[in-house]
Amino acid sequence: MSPREHVRLTGTIEVGLPPDQAFSLFTPSGERVWTAGWNPQFSTPHDGGAHDARP
Repeated sequence: MSPREHVRLTGTIEVGLPPDQAFSLFTPSGERVWTAGWNPQFSTPHDGGAHDARP
């Protein structure tokens, strides 16, 4: 068994928007606005209910 290593990566970005607008860009749906090809598939419905995820 290999030893475990703890790594912490940090960074800072500046977004020229008010916080409420900036935060919305860093949600799975909000990233669609600025990330080409980003199309997340949600395993739970947006309303929080349960559903059958089988194809």
